[in-house]
Amino acid sequence: MMQHDRYAPDTEHVDGGMAVAEEDIRGLGSFVLVLSLFVVSAGLLAFTPVLTKAPPPNMGYHTHPAFFPGIALGLTAVGSGLVSLRCLMRSWPFEFAQLNPRSFVAATPVLFALLFLGYVTLVPLLGYMLSTVLFVGTILGIARLTLRQWLTGVVLLPAICWITFVWLFDVWFPAPSLL
Repeated sequence: MMQHDRYAPDTEHVDGGMAVAEEDIRGLGSFVLVLSLFVVSAGLLAFTPVLTKAPPPNMGYHTHPAFFPGIALGLTAVGSGLVSLRCLMRSWPFEFAQLNPRSFVAATPVLFALLFLGYVTLVPLLGYMLSTVLFVGTILGIARLTLRQWLTGVVLLPAICWITFVWLFDVWFPAPSLL
């Protein structure tokens, strides 16, 4: 039996799991999913100023109803656009022409959609911090990150979001109804 040296450098996860992630996003189903996310978020971003009302008079830019959706949709559009472009460039000329029925399996997007719906449902009940820790912990657990990466994400992401909204933008979260 071979013993593992726990002080040896971790050579297995040097790239942070990106090699595994790139293998997972190859295929027509994943490409169509990311491309559709780009199209929807870019379309909503284009119509956000039309669909929202004018900001309150004499208030800061961050009180405009289109400000935070614009940030979220902009980041989503840029991220999914870059991933779509990268998928397209790496598989040129269309390696995913051989249609594999397993590439159309929608289990992962459905799972993430259900988890997000659960998160949205839990925020009014448990509050932002506890709901976000549970949601991020579950998502990062599904992503099969190392324990250090998982703990960093679960602790830092909700804290950074809370500090950004409360201290930087002066937007307070509503009190949870169950706590």
